[in-house]
Amino acid sequence: MSSQKPSSSTAVLQAIRLHGGLSRSRLAEFTGLSRATISEISNSLLRQGWIEELMDGGTPSGKGRPATLLQLASNDRVMVGGELTDDGWALAAFDLTGQVLSQEACAVDVWSPQAAKAALIDSIDTLRSRYGSRCLPVLGLGLAGLVNTRTGVVESAADIGWRGVEFGVPVSRDLGWPTIVVNRHRARGLAECRYGAGVTADPMLYVGIGSGVAAGLYIHRQLFSGAHGGAGEIGHIPINPDGPPCPCGNRGCLQVLVSSTALVREVRRSIRDGSPSRIADRNHFDVEFLQMHDLTEAEAHGDPLVRRVLRVGGAYLGMALAGLVNTFNPEGIVLGGSVPHAFPILVDEATQVMRQRAIMPIASKTCVQLAHLPAWSGALGAISYALDTHFTGPAVR
Repeated sequence: MSSQKPSSSTAVLQAIRLHGGLSRSRLAEFTGLSRATISEISNSLLRQGWIEELMDGGTPSGKGRPATLLQLASNDRVMVGGELTDDGWALAAFDLTGQVLSQEACAVDVWSPQAAKAALIDSIDTLRSRYGSRCLPVLGLGLAGLVNTRTGVVESAADIGWRGVEFGVPVSRDLGWPTIVVNRHRARGLAECRYGAGVTADPMLYVGIGSGVAAGLYIHRQLFSGAHGGAGEIGHIPINPDGPPCPCGNRGCLQVLVSSTALVREVRRSIRDGSPSRIADRNHFDVEFLQMHDLTEAEAHGDPLVRRVLRVGGAYLGMALAGLVNTFNPEGIVLGGSVPHAFPILVDEATQVMRQRAIMPIASKTCVQLAHLPAWSGALGAISYALDTHFTGPAVR
């Protein structure tokens, strides 16, 4: 890139990636590099089109002159990420500022790691053919379950039947790109932290609730992964010792109390036990085929059974959030996934219980809101995480 060491140029780019527009003096603070080195590197990156200058009218510098900030440029370089959803791959290409350029959806049997890998390779090849050398040669993937971010192995993903599945290394071998894998909820949270609902919160806590439950903690806009990528597995925190059995071997874990699967199961059980519900009043409706959209429709019409189940699930979630708030004292909590977006009543109950059960001076200052980003957020978060660990000299060049 220049006469400077790639590691120094990378440090500057990484600081701008993580923190947005920065002045040269702030870059020196973040990177530990001298002002002279920062000036040389930034001039080189400006010439190459990696970054651009922005006048910050809100921050005076010198005698009434606005400070000049450096930010990533929206140029022709492309980064590619993907998420394995319950239906298949959701892949997307982005520019360096996180703006989506194109999306690819690929249905696949998510229970088969072999089928998932084959479909992924085909879809990524399509994107690489479209963008060619503009692609940064690194791939980020969001996967379900307990994902070892160091080895690329899905240790356990009960909701799709994966255990001990080596995924990152085989994909990397076939593509010829370094491939970084991370839990899909934590990937979505990273995207929200940098581009969505959590951009002003530090620390930020993301809790994703769909067919599974997982969380992510983000400190200074970076994901705290723990020793092996397992930090945030709150779905397996025991909440009710007398609750349903969990695939992990415990009983009453948060996942079997508040996930979409758990909510559907509880409504189905209650209807079979004779609880009144407009769902049960349908002609020839087999409760065995109950789905999430049935709960959404029933709740919208004020179904008392569904609302009771949602309030109970929200209370369990609120208990878990109270413990997290007391432990990590986040500035903000972002709730994402299909369940929070489908059921505001559950979110309201969870927020109320969290504020009742957490330490009041902490909980009262914690903002709770829904995720803002659309369906491709997992892909954006996954490639953001990959670049956090693999934005090296060769990738930059």
